[in-house]
Amino acid sequence: MKQLCSYVLFGALLLSSVCFGGCSSMHAGSDLKDTPIAFVDYRAPQPEIWTLSNGLSVYYIQDKELPLVRGSLYMPGGSLWGPSDMNGLVSAMGSQLRLGGAGRYSPAQLDFELEKLAASVGSSFGQEFGKVSFHCLEQDLEKVFSLFSDVVLRPTFDSSRLQLWKTTALENIRRRKDSPEDIASSTLTQLLYEGTPFGSIVESRDVQRVSRLDLLRMHRKFVRPNGAILVVSGSAPRQTIESLIERAFSTWEPRKDELGPPPQISSSPAPGIYFVKKPFSQSSIYIGQLSVPRHTPDQYAISVFNSVLGTGGFDSRLMKRVRTELGYVYGIYGSTNAGLVRGTNVIGMQTKAQSTVDALRESLQIVRELQVSPPTAEEIDVVKQSIQSSFVFRFDSPSKSAVRQALLKLYKYPKDYDDQYLERIFDVDGEQVMQVANDRWRMDDFVIVVVGNEKAYNLLKTALKSPPEELAGYSIIDGTFHEKFVRL
Repeated sequence: MKQLCSYVLFGALLLSSVCFGGCSSMHAGSDLKDTPIAFVDYRAPQPEIWTLSNGLSVYYIQDKELPLVRGSLYMPGGSLWGPSDMNGLVSAMGSQLRLGGAGRYSPAQLDFELEKLAASVGSSFGQEFGKVSFHCLEQDLEKVFSLFSDVVLRPTFDSSRLQLWKTTALENIRRRKDSPEDIASSTLTQLLYEGTPFGSIVESRDVQRVSRLDLLRMHRKFVRPNGAILVVSGSAPRQTIESLIERAFSTWEPRKDELGPPPQISSSPAPGIYFVKKPFSQSSIYIGQLSVPRHTPDQYAISVFNSVLGTGGFDSRLMKRVRTELGYVYGIYGSTNAGLVRGTNVIGMQTKAQSTVDALRESLQIVRELQVSPPTAEEIDVVKQSIQSSFVFRFDSPSKSAVRQALLKLYKYPKDYDDQYLERIFDVDGEQVMQVANDRWRMDDFVIVVVGNEKAYNLLKTALKSPPEELAGYSIIDGTFHEKFVRL
């Protein structure tokens, strides 16, 4: 489970394609440093929007470049609202919507029909919403849209496909302990959000308990038109799309019960260095703490701060110093990632065992430096130029423009968010970036996860006998990892 990776990359699940934060090109580079910043006023094409009587909204945008049509149905609600005693059940339902057959088609027949048409239908459910999508030639739209609506409304959840899913899921869980990245990211997620659905780690027993009846119950609860958005783009005219949607979804009954607010986070993670000994030649390090919800007043300053700290590619401070100048790490990133209720501050890296202490210390020192003095005007200019250069790639096709508008609505961003984004970014100065470092990062309550070998462990243990300022007050908490982290 790479839940924190998906915050950073939050990252998502969702957010990599949306990129509400400070997305910047990986190589802002020296070529930008002598280039005057010129504000670019760009307006993306807007979809046509209408709503069915059952609450389903349609976002449609025509694109005649190729004879193709694609669509994505987004449904609010996900694993955060799932049963507390069955982790992973909502995700299982999401995958089996498509893989388990639908309507009058068995799983094999559905596979065959789509392959014959060179079309695709996919489905998944994440923490906050579900998605069912299709992609096809315009000439096959009527047939594929019928299959798509079957997957949404009439999944069969074939028992043999459910068993296949279980076999695959159990094998993935078994392999989790062999991946230092999986161990580090899932351990940090678990520790930061312990006792809440945000920190749930799927174990073998969860997978083994899933039944077809459970999937049917989850389908009834989460696959609903209430607040759902169907995004359609491609060469087919609106009249054709409207007719297909009316025929397939007009009788889709809305649910009267509400999902309710998301679960709250009352956990208070205990600071410390949580060490998992594994015979890997390199150390995987994740530094994290709970942080901000979405839509804070300083969200634009956070975007610039993230690029300065660790998402701005080779121009970010973490990459410049810890990787390029000192050569301690193979890769490193860091950012403040807003979340539905509370997000995370995360720095992640991989380093040689002998560099574990040095890489950890230098990374924390960079955060502290940003708390003491603002970034230079040159750094800010490079970041702004880079953010502006990458801005258009959020909606460089009609399809992406329509999807982005739907995701803005799902994540409750204001409708004019993109129209104002660059202007707000250009208003950010170095003092505001320093304020983010002080307001949002706390140097004394990090949860630090280190997955490494005996050498890395001993180096850390020795360093903490007379700790550098950045590690003062921290102690090692030993743990083990099989399917999830367990304190020793």
